[in-house]
Amino acid sequence: MNTELTVKDLMARSVVSIDHDATVHAALDIMMEDKLSCLPVVAANGRCIGVLALPDLMPIASESDHLLDEASDGVMDRLWVVDVMRERFGSDQVNEFMSDEPVLIGAEASASHAAELMLNHGIHHLPVVNRNDELIGILSSMDLLRAIVSSTANA
Repeated sequence: MNTELTVKDLMARSVVSIDHDATVHAALDIMMEDKLSCLPVVAANGRCIGVLALPDLMPIASESDHLLDEASDGVMDRLWVVDVMRERFGSDQVNEFMSDEPVLIGAEASASHAAELMLNHGIHHLPVVNRNDELIGILSSMDLLRAIVSSTANA
């Protein structure tokens, strides 16, 4: 019997997302308030049509190469970078900056397939969708790591 974990076993069912026509400023506010590094972007019909990731915005925000080089990984520096992003393109729409070809996964897919997708695409989050590409969850690399640690502890 195959007891491999599936995406639905590990995914978060409560997903914070943003509408495609919302402003980047609104997206940044949500990311900071909920301590998120990315947001699935949904169309009016609920379909996941993109992902807006904070790391993708950072290079765009810098007016020169040295702007972000001066920042370390500290919380205050992250807040500073977000403030720079708000000033640069806070009133622009999310759909102008989102990755519009998101890597999506179904709930029945295996956890190992999800990990392979993350590795191959260099991403840390996978929006989980139904057959109509409607957002039903999200899977993070941390969810996968928790599963590995849990299975190791129970072995």
